[in-house]
Amino acid sequence: MLIHDNKIYIQQRRENDIWKNLYEFPLIETKEKISDKQLQKELKEMGIRDYTISKTYSHQLTHRKIESHFIVSVLKCKLKKAEEEKFYKVTIKEFQRKYAHPRLIEKFLTDYLKSNQ
Repeated sequence: MLIHDNKIYIQQRRENDIWKNLYEFPLIETKEKISDKQLQKELKEMGIRDYTISKTYSHQLTHRKIESHFIVSVLKCKLKKAEEEKFYKVTIKEFQRKYAHPRLIEKFLTDYLKSNQ
C-alpha cells in the first residue's frame, strides 16, 4: 500500500480471474515466494526504498489458497510520472466505501487501521 499526502494508490484489476474489475493496491504478483533481494529490486524500480512488510494474510478460494504480504510505504514525493498515471489516489475510507475490493485487502486494512489510530 503506497501512501502519499494521506491518500493511497489503487488500480482496477483487469486480469481475467475471480477478482476481475475489483480494486487493489499496486502489486507484485508471483506464483511462488520471492527472495528479499528480488523484492528490494522490484520496489527500487518503482522508486520505493523505505517500507514495512505486513504479517502473512491468507485467503482460501475454492481452487487454491492465496498467501500474501502487504508492503506499506509512505512516500515523500509522488511516484514517477509513468507510474503515477497507472493509478487512482483515494483516501482509505473512500476506498473501503466506494471501491469493490477483495476480502483479503479488507482484512489487511482492518488490522492496519487498528494499529495506526
